[in-house]
Amino acid sequence: MDVTIRSVSGFVFLGTLVTLYSSIQIVAEGQQKALYVSEDFGTVRAEGYTIVPPFVSETDPIDQETMTIETDGDRVDVPAEFEADVRDRSTGRTEH
Repeated sequence: MDVTIRSVSGFVFLGTLVTLYSSIQIVAEGQQKALYVSEDFGTVRAEGYTIVPPFVSETDPIDQETMTIETDGDRVDVPAEFEADVRDRSTGRTEH
């Protein structure tokens, strides 16, 4: 019984570590990334550490000069509702 409890506890601990590791993304200084959750565009992530939904999310870099998202071998325009957010974050301004 004691071995079973330890084994289950170990698997739960390992699963928690894997989940935490997959939910933390690092965006390099001067870069921005587009966050996709379940293949839908979610939001723009600025530089630094950011938490994303684990296992169902993906991030792709944003080219701030051409306002495109660099996906796997393709470029997609940044959605119009997020263009202002990308421009504000690239110049260091935020509107309140």
